[in-house]
Amino acid sequence: MGDRETPLTDEKDCAYVIFDVKTALCVIEQAYNPGIIDWKKPVSCHLFPIRVKNFTEFAAVNYDKWDICDDACSLGKELEVPVCEFV
Repeated sequence: MGDRETPLTDEKDCAYVIFDVKTALCVIEQAYNPGIIDWKKPVSCHLFPIRVKNFTEFAAVNYDKWDICDDACSLGKELEVPVCEFV
């Protein structure tokens, strides 16, 4: 609680997602790339599904397991690339 998070719609999709056929795209990136806006999406979005949780004496780096990442995890397994190396 109190963590900075990207808002979700219906507890499902990122509030800033748009779909191009079957591909999920970030509306912030889609505006930044052609120069419509001059700031990139937040670092937390670049790192997703990795989340950093700060504790008193250390920061924990965790994989936030969601079913929306299943295809990427399957491909990573097939290619023998673990999440920690991919990110």
